[in-house]
This record gives sequence, C-alpha cells and structure tokens, in this order.
Amino acid sequence: MKILRSLLVFALLASFGHAGVKTFPPIGGGVIGSSGPLADEQIPPIAAFSCTPLTGDIPLEIVCTDASDLKQAAATFAWDFGDGGTSTEQNPTHEYAANGTFTVTLTVTNGGGSDAEEKVDYVEATFTDSVAPVAALTSPDTGNVANPVDMTCTFTDAAPSSGPDRAEFFYRYCPLGVCGAEVAIHTDNTGTGGPVTYTFNSTWDNQPNCGVAPQSTFRLVCYVYDVAGNVSIASAVNVLASFRGC
Repeated sequence: MKILRSLLVFALLASFGHAGVKTFPPIGGGVIGSSGPLADEQIPPIAAFSCTPLTGDIPLEIVCTDASDLKQAAATFAWDFGDGGTSTEQNPTHEYAANGTFTVTLTVTNGGGSDAEEKVDYVEATFTDSVAPVAALTSPDTGNVANPVDMTCTFTDAAPSSGPDRAEFFYRYCPLGVCGAEVAIHTDNTGTGGPVTYTFNSTWDNQPNCGVAPQSTFRLVCYVYDVAGNVSIASAVNVLASFRGC
C-alpha cells in the first residue's frame, strides 16, 4: 500500500513540470510570458490641448499648448486650425487672417497608436470695420441725348477685408433751382474694386419731365457702402441736361 501511494504522488508531481510548479499567465493585464503590465511604448496617447486667446479681431494670433498624456517621450503632433492652416509643432502659434469661427483639432501619435481631440467652433476671429470708403463723383458739366452724362464714381476702402463695396447712383431733378427728392437710378455691386461708371441719359431716365423745359438741372449723387454698413456720399454734381428728343 505504501508503494502504491508513493507512485501516485510521483505521477502528480511529474504532471506539474520539473520545477514542481505549473506556469500561469501573470495577473495585472500583462502579456503572457512578460513580467508585468504593458510597457509605456505599447500604450497609445490621450490627446488634449488648450489655446489662447479664443476671440479677437483679425489678424488674430493664438498660442496652443499640448496637454496630452503622451505615455512616452517619442510622439508626433498634427494640428489642424480649421482655416487650412496646420502645424507639426508640439506647442504652435497660428494667425487667423480671415474672420469666422474655426474648429481646432490635435492628433497625437506614438508607438502604441494615436488619439485626437477636436474642439468645434473653438476660435472666433472677428472683423470690426469703422472706416467708411472714400468716394468721389465726376461728371461733365452738361449732357444730352447725343452726349449722355457719364457718372463715374471712384472709391477706395481702407479696410477691404470687410467685404464687397456697393455703389448706388441717384439723381435729383432741380427745375428753377429747387431740387426734388433723390431718385435711385442704378446700383452696382462692384466687389472691392472701382471705379464704377454709369451713363445717365436725361432723355430716357426722366421721360415724364419732358415738356417742362427744354433744359433743366440735375444733381447727381453717388453713395458707396461696404458690408460693415459704412457709407460715403460722393460730392454732388449739377448737370445741365437738355431734353432733346422728347
């Protein structure tokens, strides 16, 4: 009986290996056969960042600071500032040249993978335009059917990034030296350029006034606007126009 028990114990010990202990995976989330948890180079980063300032007039320069949990020193950075601008620096600066609201994204990559943080509508770049365009109106002294009046409105905008300018032409009928109300005759959406020329034909533009007098005086006016609402009124020009052909 003693011999049988000895044989049974020997068989059990042999099934656990030469060291007498069976090998199991380590506890704690490590890789089988390793000595512990995943090494840092196997763990992806956690992206995080902040930027300042977040609002302001253009040109608006912001400074962004990486706050990611990198897990290891070796990491790369890819910034997208939402206006077409990018950077691979860890802590970049960026300038917004156009007004708008922009989303900023940071993608961080290391040997364990990558992670991205996106902040939607994070930066607001604004434009404040308080400068009116400068307008001037030129015209011949007289005009008639054979030689209509060319109203040329020239203008410049000190802040063209405010958007397109708009020129509006008016006339005032001034029989016997007394001028009536302004009457709109033309609007020109010109963009940020100029000058704008409009041909004022007294015969056709003022057909109801035919027969009042063979000649009369008109006051021509040009208003120039930018999209910020600033307006400049060009110097008025008095034109002695003949109603020939009425």
